[in-house]
Amino acid sequence: MGLTRVVIVLLLATIGGWLSLALAISGITRTKNPQAALMLVPTESTALSARADQLLIANSTKASPQISKLARRALMQQAMNAKALRLLGYAAEIQGDRQRALSIINMATSLSRREAGAQLWLIEYYAQANDTAKTLKHYDILLSTKPDAQALLYPRLSNAIEDREVRAALLPYVLRDRPWITGFLSYAAGNSKDLTGLVDLIAEAKGYPKNGSERDLALGLIGRLISEKRFTAAQNIYLLVPGARAARLTNPAFDANDRNAQFGAMGWQVSDNPDASGVFVAQKDKKEPALAVFANSATTQKVASRLLYLQPGSYSFTAKISQLATGDGGYIRFQMHCPANEVATPFWVSAADPKRPSSIIEIPADCPVQFLEIIASGGDGQQGLEAAISSIAITQ
Repeated sequence: MGLTRVVIVLLLATIGGWLSLALAISGITRTKNPQAALMLVPTESTALSARADQLLIANSTKASPQISKLARRALMQQAMNAKALRLLGYAAEIQGDRQRALSIINMATSLSRREAGAQLWLIEYYAQANDTAKTLKHYDILLSTKPDAQALLYPRLSNAIEDREVRAALLPYVLRDRPWITGFLSYAAGNSKDLTGLVDLIAEAKGYPKNGSERDLALGLIGRLISEKRFTAAQNIYLLVPGARAARLTNPAFDANDRNAQFGAMGWQVSDNPDASGVFVAQKDKKEPALAVFANSATTQKVASRLLYLQPGSYSFTAKISQLATGDGGYIRFQMHCPANEVATPFWVSAADPKRPSSIIEIPADCPVQFLEIIASGGDGQQGLEAAISSIAITQ
């Protein structure tokens, strides 16, 4: 009797060990290799639905009966299997019964909002029905629960916001700052072929969501708009940036924000070139920084530039230069050109006074925006040029 008991115990232990191993292997392979998992545990619900998914991907039309059979078997083992329900919905659509498919897919999403395939189906269904509100509802669910869906949905949405109706439906998600909105707005700024829809959306929202990234997002969009010569749109977005002032658009004076490029392309842009560059430095007893400039000998380059929105007309220009040290022929020159025109030839160049250049600027009627530029030349010899520009002013 004792020996028989030992044999029974060992046999049960072996069976238990095999079942544990089978379940462990099944858990690892049931989604990646469901056929192998089903060889070990033929009734495993996740593996059954994963196998049905494989068949659908391989041949959606001909696999319909087998998909349904596997999905039903999966539901018999696990009634709360959202993927299996979704696959039954797909099978119903393949068989031509779209309303039944909709009913089953909705059942799947009621079990789990994280069933990505069901959300995608609903997105397509409501998009084809021209129901923008419900389409975006399922965009929101899918992007909130499955961030990797961004690669598929962001390109679609960035194209769709060119439509006013889509923007109107999307606006509440922007205003509520849904978890995926910042990522989408960043994607759209960098990847949209036409930025008009995005610019309109940001304007309608009265700026980017206030979540700590709004300045960087706005400045990135402004930079691209300026590079595309869309100066009015850049101006409109700038005025929505926290701390933006309309007066800065017409005033080239240095201020504290220029030291760390707080306003990006709407502030002073300085060159960081080994042969000629500019850098903002503090001035004693002054809030405004100075621009320290240097240029090696035999070097003439632009060291700083600023976009301005001055109305056409006559203006007086003044600048103050200190600590000027240069070899023969070295100089600092100020000039202005019109980026809206194809030819970048300056329409104005400052007078030659080395320390207090002043001049009258005549901005032509066809030049709604201007680039004010600072050119530094190191001249001849070995000394090069070093100087500090402590102030710049343009007055009418």
